[in-house]
Amino acid sequence: MAKSATQTKPTFGSILDQPAQDAERPPLLPRGYYDTVVQSFREDKSGTGTEFVAFSLKVIGPWEGKGEPDEDELEEFGEVRDSIIEVRFYLTEKSKYRLKEFLEHCGVDLSDGKSFKQAVPEAVNCRVLAQVAHEPLQSGDGVMARVRNTAPVEE
Repeated sequence: MAKSATQTKPTFGSILDQPAQDAERPPLLPRGYYDTVVQSFREDKSGTGTEFVAFSLKVIGPWEGKGEPDEDELEEFGEVRDSIIEVRFYLTEKSKYRLKEFLEHCGVDLSDGKSFKQAVPEAVNCRVLAQVAHEPLQSGDGVMARVRNTAPVEE
């Protein structure tokens, strides 16, 4: 079922009032690159206790050019504008370079020695290209859309 542009966001109570048997897995955002804007971020811990920062990326539209999503998949999905995808960066010594690269792709200036704590909020409202891939769920019970890579938006 494609997401309608006029569809309102359901409330917790309204979802609880719906028949559970009618719940279906939503379609996956098609694979490919999307022009996005960083809507927000949050800090949290994984189930294993590893800290991470996650950014919510709001889709502006499919990227036109190399790596653009398949037209048939886009048509089947419906309107992609305003879809939200999350990209997560674990805060470990071995993976902090990924967060640095993401911030650079967002256009955040890191040259003045600012810390990650200072730089992360500066990514909000920045545009970034996001490559969406389809990956199997750990449970083996389906597939999810995940941001595999990011890149700067080049006008």
